[in-house]
Amino acid sequence: MHYLALVRLNFVLVSFDIISEEISVRQVPEDIFWPDIGLAEYGGNIAVLNYPNLENEGVIELWVVEDEEKNMWGSKTLVLHPSQMHMVNSSRLRVQGTTRNGEVIFAPRDTILFNIFLYDLQKNHMRKIEIKGTPNRHLTQSCEVLGLDDVDNLIYL
Repeated sequence: MHYLALVRLNFVLVSFDIISEEISVRQVPEDIFWPDIGLAEYGGNIAVLNYPNLENEGVIELWVVEDEEKNMWGSKTLVLHPSQMHMVNSSRLRVQGTTRNGEVIFAPRDTILFNIFLYDLQKNHMRKIEIKGTPNRHLTQSCEVLGLDDVDNLIYL
């Protein structure tokens, strides 16, 4: 299990091994800015997405852990195709995880959720999924997105 934590204004990546119950902490690259940050899986490795310029320029910085012991990170800059910019121009988005197929789940940050965006890091392609048949949008105060194929089965002994 991995999560990001903020320690004295610096981000760290915290890893918790469920079997051994050990915690490890590593620094993330200094070029990562709050609040446009999220965790994803990329090529079987944990990755940090930083996207402060997604809405204006369509840019996502991908930082991938290459060597855990040496805390080595590799980076890649992804730029949305101009034909897909209309999807992100009007929404402040947040990363909600990844699907089993490796697509990053983006959800609107400032509005009640009625659509999500799936971004394929390998193909550099984003698609919009509209959620229809939702409950009364005037009564809904907040919501969270969870990719159910990302949830492991836990067996309690």
